[in-house]
Amino acid sequence: MRTITITPLREFRISVEAENISPDKFAPLNIEQIKSLAIWQGNRQKTLSDLFAVEGDDAPATPEEMTIKLVGDLSSVKRIAEGMTAGVVEVQGSVGMHAGNNMKGGL
Repeated sequence: MRTITITPLREFRISVEAENISPDKFAPLNIEQIKSLAIWQGNRQKTLSDLFAVEGDDAPATPEEMTIKLVGDLSSVKRIAEGMTAGVVEVQGSVGMHAGNNMKGGL
């Protein structure tokens, strides 16, 4: 099982759109590629590592083998795991609107 832990670097005053935080998206990528995934904060495109600490296993995996741990206050982060089909997203804190929207896995 591959595990990636995501922790906000600071409190977000402007909401973040993060549909790329998903086992389906993370599974084939190494840690540096995950850190460079695009997300939006308001009307500005950022990378995942601009706003979050990203730690974990570097080896690619299948979506079924993926666990994403979200640690902290992500209540301003929308669309986490939207459309995911496999894997697990474990929340140790809070998440924003539309988390797991249209998913077929477990959140």
